[in-house]
Amino acid sequence: MKKFRMAIMAACIIVVAIPSCIFAGDKLHRMMHNNHDTLVIGEVVEVTDQLYTIKIHDTIVSDHDMYPDDPFEQLKPDIMKISRKDGEVFSSYRAAVGDFVLISADKVEGDLFKVAWGAYIVDSPNKQTLKILADAGTTESEKMDFAAIEYFVHSDGKSTEFVFDGTMRQLSVYEDDDHIEKKLIYDKSADKTYSLQSVDTFKAESKVLEEKERTEKRTRYWAWFSLSVSVIITWKIVRRNI
Repeated sequence: MKKFRMAIMAACIIVVAIPSCIFAGDKLHRMMHNNHDTLVIGEVVEVTDQLYTIKIHDTIVSDHDMYPDDPFEQLKPDIMKISRKDGEVFSSYRAAVGDFVLISADKVEGDLFKVAWGAYIVDSPNKQTLKILADAGTTESEKMDFAAIEYFVHSDGKSTEFVFDGTMRQLSVYEDDDHIEKKLIYDKSADKTYSLQSVDTFKAESKVLEEKERTEKRTRYWAWFSLSVSVIITWKIVRRNI
């Protein structure tokens, strides 16, 4: 009996120590293998109690299908409406007009869609550089998920196979089809590859930048206005003395 308990304990230790990979049932795997009607990057243009209305900037189509023999047709909508009646849509925050978002979605009817495998607020509509914004309660596991999603989007759907090491809090991506060569893309001890910004901080910094841009525009306007007035006055003086 003692040997049996020791065997069970050893088995548990081995299971915990083995890095976890994305399996077919995981939502990240489904998101990265076209198991939805569309994966979009968009901008929130209207918010009501019932709906988010999103203008689509770009779409991502994975190079790998969940069901190669019967792949989902990938839609490329211009406008998307997401229902809010079942609760908050986004993982980290309530989106506002002007926010950029990344959404895995299935079509319901017309412009109406529902979230399939995830909806995230991001810092820009540029799929080569975008970062998912996190709040103060984001866990280490969620940070690793975000890093994988970002890497997938940055690769335009080409990189889909990742290895999660929950013990070391590291994330790697396979760089070959044989799943031999790996590249480390997230490490908790460094946490520099994909530094995450809180939504509150990001929005505060955005407001500062917007105010700076408005001030610069006003300064340029008044400089141009003053120059124009000076030119007109000088021209009138010259004409009077001719």
